[in-house]
Amino acid sequence: MNLEAGKIVMVFVKEFDGRKIYSIGLSKKNKNGSYENGFMSARFKKDVEIANKTRIKIKEAFLSFNVNENKTFPYIFIRDFEKISEAKPKEENNPYGEFGNSIRTEVQEQFEIDDSELPF
Repeated sequence: MNLEAGKIVMVFVKEFDGRKIYSIGLSKKNKNGSYENGFMSARFKKDVEIANKTRIKIKEAFLSFNVNENKTFPYIFIRDFEKISEAKPKEENNPYGEFGNSIRTEVQEQFEIDDSELPF
């Protein structure tokens, strides 16, 4: 079963037994207007490596499955895709960092202490 081309998804990667296991994030809108998120296993051609949390635009893919112990495990095989963006390392966001630095500078400028004024 072929899938619609042009869909942009995020690829998630986990290491398991020395192999990389891929899945893609999916979302759908509920009746109440909120979104529900889920994941589906994905596979790529040999020698394709994708970093965790990379966004891709699917150009060509199809739905397939494996059967193990009479259980069906579906996955999306992505034949062709375009890399949209790779995950960036999360930057530490400290909302008080700039504030603390600016106060420290202002205090130093207002209260300069000469060593001769110190009691020790």
